[in-house]
Amino acid sequence: MKKISTIILFSVLISISNTKAQIGNLDTTFNLTGKATTDFSNGSDGATALIIQHDGKIVTCGWSQISNNYNFALVRYNTDGSLDTTFGGTGKVNQDFAGGFDQALCLAQQIDDKIVAAGGVMHNGVEEISLMRFNTDGSLDTSFGVFGKVNTPVSTADAGANSIAILPDGRFVVCGICTTLSGGHDIVVVRYTLNGSVDYTFGTNGMTITDVNSFSDDYPFSIKLQDDGKILVGGASGVDPVFDFVTLRYDSTGALDASFGTSGIAITNFGKQDEWGNALAIQPDGKIINAGVSGSPYNFAMVRLNTDGSIDSTFNSTGKVLSAFNPSVTGNAIAIDTASGNIIMGGTSMVSGARDFCIARYLSNGLVDSAWGGTGFVTTD
Repeated sequence: MKKISTIILFSVLISISNTKAQIGNLDTTFNLTGKATTDFSNGSDGATALIIQHDGKIVTCGWSQISNNYNFALVRYNTDGSLDTTFGGTGKVNQDFAGGFDQALCLAQQIDDKIVAAGGVMHNGVEEISLMRFNTDGSLDTSFGVFGKVNTPVSTADAGANSIAILPDGRFVVCGICTTLSGGHDIVVVRYTLNGSVDYTFGTNGMTITDVNSFSDDYPFSIKLQDDGKILVGGASGVDPVFDFVTLRYDSTGALDASFGTSGIAITNFGKQDEWGNALAIQPDGKIINAGVSGSPYNFAMVRLNTDGSIDSTFNSTGKVLSAFNPSVTGNAIAIDTASGNIIMGGTSMVSGARDFCIARYLSNGLVDSAWGGTGFVTTD
């Protein structure tokens, strides 16, 4: 299946509480430099997502290359950026599914502090949605699935999980890409019970597959839960090279919510070709922000939707934001400061032919907060 490497091969930690972070400077109380880099082996390692635990510790997931195999990899850091050696004995956990190419693309922490990682694993020549659950010490939770692991095939074609969310009752949902038999790409949402079994009361046989239209390739990258139990999925839809932001809403049964957008789907066009909605956020008032990239050249892009899926024209006067901070910037993560309403986006910036981390801060009305970092935009090499 298609891998969109520019939007999954790193993770950005967005801090909205530290005073130093408020002015855009690196927080040197974190690992002495404000940065933390962790090596697993002599092969290729990469982080794709992170969570902040209930106790403030930071967990990242991704992959680690061991010879010709790629395994699920997790790292846990203390709040000061040092490795937490109570996790896996070294702060690092490396778990193989069944050989071949395995990678964790998303994480969630349960109420009981157990950690679920989800991604994709090659199984019998087909990529499947795959999950592992870890105890708080980094060991596999053998009460989950089969010895801590779950594989879920989607028809007879490739599939993988890109985002995960935990329901209040402990069940969880994942969204991902599934490849159709004709080679196209659709959106799949699967719900699981607490023990890792597919929840067959959801959708059709535990999953729902959405083709935005019969001609499109559809890529979901983010899943969020509303307070009323409805499920939001954000991503991109289109025909290469023309893609638009797409936001979908499902009810608790897995059916598209007809009260949202057009038959459950809201599509946003920024007037460019390559437009990818990579991250969702829900404001305290229920409004929805889908954030990502629009190009080319690439810009940070956001759209804010009302609760019915219509564009909120009070946001930057058009409901949309395009920010060309550098010749090429890609938005991948979003967080909302619930105290101020400020919006923080993280991603990468192309600088002298190389990509650097970057963060931008916006006011609640969608305007760039130029008081932060001097311009509202900070890059870090």
